[in-house]
Amino acid sequence: MKMKSCGRAAPNLQAKSVMLSYMTIAIVALLAFGLVASIIGYMVVDFASQIRSFDDVQVKRLEPPLFEHKEAYDCAMKNDAWAQAQGLRWHGFYMISTKSDNYMCTWRDACGSRILCTYVIANRTESDFVTAFDNGIDLTTVSNHDGHLSPYPPGSYVQAFDALSFDERWQRHTEAETYLERESGARRILKAEPFEKLFLKGLREKLTHIRSIPLWYLRSVHWCIFRRQRMGDLTIEQQHRQGLIDLTRTV
Repeated sequence: MKMKSCGRAAPNLQAKSVMLSYMTIAIVALLAFGLVASIIGYMVVDFASQIRSFDDVQVKRLEPPLFEHKEAYDCAMKNDAWAQAQGLRWHGFYMISTKSDNYMCTWRDACGSRILCTYVIANRTESDFVTAFDNGIDLTTVSNHDGHLSPYPPGSYVQAFDALSFDERWQRHTEAETYLERESGARRILKAEPFEKLFLKGLREKLTHIRSIPLWYLRSVHWCIFRRQRMGDLTIEQQHRQGLIDLTRTV
């Protein structure tokens, strides 16, 4: 009798073990789902918060003496010699106020169509090359893949490179200028407006475009994870040939 009892107990123990395994898997899956949902929720809230923070952005030109902002000024001005060698003339030093104060130095070429912007953000520097064309077209080459965190308005074209030197990015930028001129028929033009006005106008056009996209705050997760990775390190020509941008769309 005892042997029969032990025989019946073995299947029961096996069934309990299988049930316990299923329960463990279910708990782990729920925890993983909760973690992923929390991360996605945080990304959505953070992106929306960043977008809102730019609604009240202010740009102020700072004039010498710059003792209060000397550290940021010296950091941004490290690119001055390089800029001058490329025919870009010193244009101004600005403070950009959003949630915190960031700084920017700018250089422009003689005709005013090309601008170099060097930003000092949280003790690190980033830089953009920007060229204005007719028909509402502009080209930007940025030093960080974050330049592709969100879509741009029609006519605004961006290429982002993480690991290139100034000389290499400048070469990519001028190559993209030539490609845009050839493929779209655009021509570089003079932008006579004050830089502060141009900067704020471009920023507001981008914010308006983002908010015009249905469910933009939810789609930001896809942009941050996949768009940034897919578009990073692609030249304008590569983006165009892969069908990622349309050079016929202007404003």
